[in-house]
Amino acid sequence: YTITGLMNNSNYYWRVRALNSFGFSSEASSTFSFTTKLLAAVLITPENNSVGISLSPKLSWLAIPSADNYRLEVNTQPDFTGTIIFDADTLTDTTQTLTGLLNNSNYYWRVIALNDSGFSSDTSSTFLFTTKLSTVILSSPSNNSIGVSLSPTLSWFAVSGADKYRLEVNTQPDFAGTIIYDSDTISSTFSQIQALENNTLHYWRITGLNNSGNTSDTSSTFSFTTLRTALVEAIFTITDGAGGTATLKAGLDSLASDGLDLFFGEFELTPVPPAGV
Repeated sequence: YTITGLMNNSNYYWRVRALNSFGFSSEASSTFSFTTKLLAAVLITPENNSVGISLSPKLSWLAIPSADNYRLEVNTQPDFTGTIIFDADTLTDTTQTLTGLLNNSNYYWRVIALNDSGFSSDTSSTFLFTTKLSTVILSSPSNNSIGVSLSPTLSWFAVSGADKYRLEVNTQPDFAGTIIYDSDTISSTFSQIQALENNTLHYWRITGLNNSGNTSDTSSTFSFTTLRTALVEAIFTITDGAGGTATLKAGLDSLASDGLDLFFGEFELTPVPPAGV
């Protein structure tokens, strides 16, 4: 006979009497007892099918009444026949931090509740999480570069598992300044930025992405300063009385400093003495 509606981790007693159609019965059998299993563990974090998870994640689940410890299994296969990442049945807390995980990898985990009387729960449901992509390494312009073109090509190294990249260029190191460029659909490992300002400091960083929704940590931030160019440049050829020549360059630079009026700029002369002088 199948009994339904019992409670978890509860004691029940049972016995049997034999009966016949004439109304006679036997004495009651001896009494047996049994205890139902513990309540199954409920997993909390990381949530099932999470992506972009740290390489040192903290797994957590709900406490089970009357459980004294828990068994946590972490594996690379959903049937737990793959590489064993973690397997311990002496955990007394409801959290466990993992270490040594690989980037952009799938991990499956489940929990069983146990107590000191030898009782256990059913195995919990199995959750899956995927660790984050490797962090992008920036290439060029190198950090703190100066004299960079007003239309530079920024480049970085490819990341395994990334289908595209997000490139951010900004005037502030916390990227709260003027947005120069921000796109998350770049499929190559380089991008040319157009029409930057003269003699201006820019900051840039990259995030790796894939079509499954996984991401990397944001890369380190690099900076570069664009070159300083004159707004007006004139070249003069000077001839002396002896027939010698020399070239004189003059530039009007609106970015002039040294206390001169920035609106009017300053003249920068680079004279070359005429031949024979």
